[in-house]
Amino acid sequence: MNDQNNSRETRITYGSIDPNVVAALKSTETTHAAKKTSFNKTPHSQVESNVPERVEAHRKILESYEMEKVARSVLAPTLDNDVKTRLREFGEPICLFGEGPFERRERLRFLLAKRAFRLDTTPEIVRMEHAKVETHQKLFFSEGGPHLLEARKWIARYSLPRSVKRLRRDRKEYDASDPLAVEAEVAEYNNELCKKLHVSLSQACAERPVCRGQFSPGSAFFGTASWCPTIRLWQIPGCEEFRSGLEGHTERVHGLGWSPFFKSTASCETQKLKTISEDRNQNLVSEDTHPIDFSEGVHLASGGADTKIILWSLKSMKSLSILEGHDDRVNHVEFHPSGRFLASSSHDETWRLWDVERSQELLVQEGHSTGVYSLKFHPDGSLILSGDLGGIIRGWDLRTGRSVFPLLGHIKQVLGISINPWRPNQVATCSDDNTIRIWDIRKQRCVDMILAHDKLISHVVYEPCHGRFLLSTSFDCTLKIWNATEYTCSRILLGHEARITGADISDSTVLNVFLLINNISSFFRWCVYWFGIF
Repeated sequence: MNDQNNSRETRITYGSIDPNVVAALKSTETTHAAKKTSFNKTPHSQVESNVPERVEAHRKILESYEMEKVARSVLAPTLDNDVKTRLREFGEPICLFGEGPFERRERLRFLLAKRAFRLDTTPEIVRMEHAKVETHQKLFFSEGGPHLLEARKWIARYSLPRSVKRLRRDRKEYDASDPLAVEAEVAEYNNELCKKLHVSLSQACAERPVCRGQFSPGSAFFGTASWCPTIRLWQIPGCEEFRSGLEGHTERVHGLGWSPFFKSTASCETQKLKTISEDRNQNLVSEDTHPIDFSEGVHLASGGADTKIILWSLKSMKSLSILEGHDDRVNHVEFHPSGRFLASSSHDETWRLWDVERSQELLVQEGHSTGVYSLKFHPDGSLILSGDLGGIIRGWDLRTGRSVFPLLGHIKQVLGISINPWRPNQVATCSDDNTIRIWDIRKQRCVDMILAHDKLISHVVYEPCHGRFLLSTSFDCTLKIWNATEYTCSRILLGHEARITGADISDSTVLNVFLLINNISSFFRWCVYWFGIF
C-alpha cells in the first residue's frame, strides 16, 4: 500500500528541470489544496443560506407568468378616454412620456391584472372588474313576439337556398380555377383601372357637410344625406337634381339606404340619360329620354339625429311611414337583401330590426357597450355585422338571435364594414386607428392589416360586382384603391381639400367604375365623381 501511494505521488517531468518552474508548480498545488480544504470545512448552514433567495426569485418569476396570464383575460376599455378615466380612478398618471393609446391601454391591463392577482390590496376594484367580465361573458335572451319568430323562420327559408347555391358555386370555381391565374387577372384589372380612372365632374350638393351618399340599385339615381335635414337625389350620369328633394327630418341625416326592390320598380317618370363619349377630351354628349317607372312601395330609408327612421316613396316623394324607437341618433340604416326587413344602428348602444311591410319593430338587439355605428348584411341574408365605437365587431345570426362571433382587433371606433360580394367570407373594416383590417369570418380572425391612411378612415367599400378592388376614404383628404388579393395600394386619388366622409361604387354595366365622394370643407361642399371606361 505504501509503495502504491509513493508511486502515485511521484511526478514525472519531461524536459529540463528549472528550479523556478518547480517552485511555481509547488505553489499551484498548495493553492488548490487550500481551496479544497476550505470548501470541505464550509458549514452546511452557509450553503443553505442561498436557498431562500433562489426560492424567492423563482416565486417572482412564476408570479410574473401568472400575472401575464391574468392580463390576457382581463377586459380593458378600448376608447382612450375611458382608459384615462380608469387610470385616474386608480391614482395612476394618465399619460407617460412617449406613451401612445396602445401602450396606455396595455399599462391599464397590466394594472388590472396586478390588482386582480393580489386580492388583498383592493378587493372592491377586483370584484368590480370580475363583475364586468362576467357581464360581458354572460349569455342571455330576451323574449320576442310572434312576428319576430315568423321573421326568423322566413329568413331561414330565404337564406339557406342562397347559401347552398353560393357554396356550390365556390366549390366549382375552386376546383376549376388556378389561384395564381386569378391573382394575375385581378392585378391586370387593377392596372387597367388605374390607367383609365380620371375626374369627370363635381357638384355642390348641400349647404352643410355631406355625411353619406349611395347609388340606387342599377345606378339610375344617387342619394345624398347631409347635416341639412333634406335628402337630395341626383340623376346619373348627368348629376342633375331630381325634383326638389325629400323633406321630413328635423335634424341632420346620417343614414341612407336603398331598397333592393327599387331596380325593378315601375308610373311614368321621365329621366334624361346621357351616354358618355369614348373621347376623354369631350364632355358628356348625347342625350336619350327614357321612361323610368315607379311603383308603389318603399324605395328609400333614412335615419337622422332626430332618432327617427323615415321610409320614402319616389313616386309621391313623400314619407310612407316613420319608425320610432331609438333613444339616440340613428347612425346607419341597411336593407336586408330580401328588401323585407330594415336594420338600423344608433348611439343608444343597440341595433334594431324592422319589418318594412308592417312598419313595425321586430327586434331590439343589445350586446354592445358603446354606440353602434356601422352595419352590414351578409349577401346570403343569414348574418348581420355590427361595429361599435369601442372597436368591436359582432356577427349576429338572424335565424337564431345569437351572437356567433366577435372580431377583436381595432383599438378605436369602427366606422365602416364591407363584405366582398364574390367571396363573402372576407370582410373589410375601417377604424379611427388609421387601419383597415381584413377578416375571415370562417376562421373568425384577422388575416391582414393595412396601415392605410395617416388619419381616421371614414369608409371602405368593395367593388360590388366581383370584389376585385377595395376603396378607402380618409380624413387625410385622399382616397386609395387596393388590390383585393394582395391588398397593395394600386392608386391614390387626390383632389379634395378637406376631410372625405364616404364613397360609393356604382354597379352599372355602362360605367365599370363610378365613384362618388363626399367631403367636408370650410366654405363649400363638393361631390366628385370618378369613373373609367373600358
